[in-house]
Amino acid sequence: SKVIFVCTNFISHWMEPGHLLHKDYLRAYEVGMQTGDINWAMFNLKCSIEIALIVGKPLSYVEEECRSCFKVMHEYKQKHAINWLLPVWQFVLNLMGCSNDPSVLSGSVMQQEDLLKHCKQNKDGCLRNAITFCRLWAAFCFEDFDLAGKLVWDIQDINQTNRSTTLVWRCAFLEGLVAYTLFQRNKSYKWKAHATKKTSKVREWLKKG
Repeated sequence: SKVIFVCTNFISHWMEPGHLLHKDYLRAYEVGMQTGDINWAMFNLKCSIEIALIVGKPLSYVEEECRSCFKVMHEYKQKHAINWLLPVWQFVLNLMGCSNDPSVLSGSVMQQEDLLKHCKQNKDGCLRNAITFCRLWAAFCFEDFDLAGKLVWDIQDINQTNRSTTLVWRCAFLEGLVAYTLFQRNKSYKWKAHATKKTSKVREWLKKG
């Protein structure tokens, strides 16, 4: 389960289509549960949900998977894995209209500031940036571009904290969208330069295949 996780989370996603990654993570989850490798099984299950969201599975399906996943994680006392699941779950709920302020990851399943405080206390930059990415995604989706612009700068260390994971290219793509939007709105060449930088990075990845 751990081997499949490492290969899929750090290597395969650069080359394989999302629907195959989803199957790989689910297979790794099953292997982990069969062999008693519960910790890695839970992280594979969480990643399968993220990929389901990325490839466009219906929000109702993804939300139900989050709910089911949380129950399993809670049963096996996988608190760390739960902390990684919550931002994704709350983001999905926000997209479904289940939040007073959809650009903030606070609602029925998590409180944004509490989880960020946990990250700060435990010096967990990896989880912090996973949360920040979901916040950035929500801010862009709900057109809170002032917040989105701030979060772009807050997440600039993602290549160090989340090196080679799906978050790296997902963040680059989203940063490019935010930067182009802010350039169009504000005519700020700071944002044009950032958009150009991210576009060049994505093109470089495409050339490498």
